[in-house]
Amino acid sequence: MISLIQYDRLRTVILRQGIVTMPHIHPEANLRKDLGYKAGDLRELARLIEDEFHLKLTAEQIKEISTIRSIVGLLNQVQLVSTPVEGLH
Repeated sequence: MISLIQYDRLRTVILRQGIVTMPHIHPEANLRKDLGYKAGDLRELARLIEDEFHLKLTAEQIKEISTIRSIVGLLNQVQLVSTPVEGLH
């Protein structure tokens, strides 16, 4: 599960774009409908998330991004997959 620190990092990334302000960022906020994101904004957000969380998102994963909650779910999924299992090399 994504930690509060990671959620704060995600909010910081979203705020850094300058499209929305803090009061508009909540789990159910739809990036396109509620926050006014366009396709290019979503691509930029995906790039910023990749940089901030040191991961690589596929085109399919980026298409799944619709709400703040969906980003959190995606981060959980990607980080779970990329987390090494103790004792395996």
